[in-house]
Amino acid sequence: MELQRDMGLSMIFIAHDLSVVKHISDRIVVMYLGRQMETATADTLTTAPEHPYTQALISSVLIPDPALEKARVRPILEGELPSPLAPPSGCVFRTRCPKVQASCAGATARK
Repeated sequence: MELQRDMGLSMIFIAHDLSVVKHISDRIVVMYLGRQMETATADTLTTAPEHPYTQALISSVLIPDPALEKARVRPILEGELPSPLAPPSGCVFRTRCPKVQASCAGATARK
């Protein structure tokens, strides 16, 4: 963060721990099978995620309060795991998405 500030650097940071990503990032791009699912500022993405995959990722971040963590309801992703060698058409998350619609087969990546 000091290098970014002092030298005006831009960096790409790749991780699965969204709590760490939020801490060091201004903007976050969530990807699934190499495709962009959602892009937003760190605060927006972590407080009001729009895409179901982003919502599932956010729900996997632990809450440091044991009582809140225990009472928390997390979505369980079901469905077929697509092959990265032959991903489904449209939104690649649609085979596991709880909100899938017919239009998802032709959907393109989100901005």
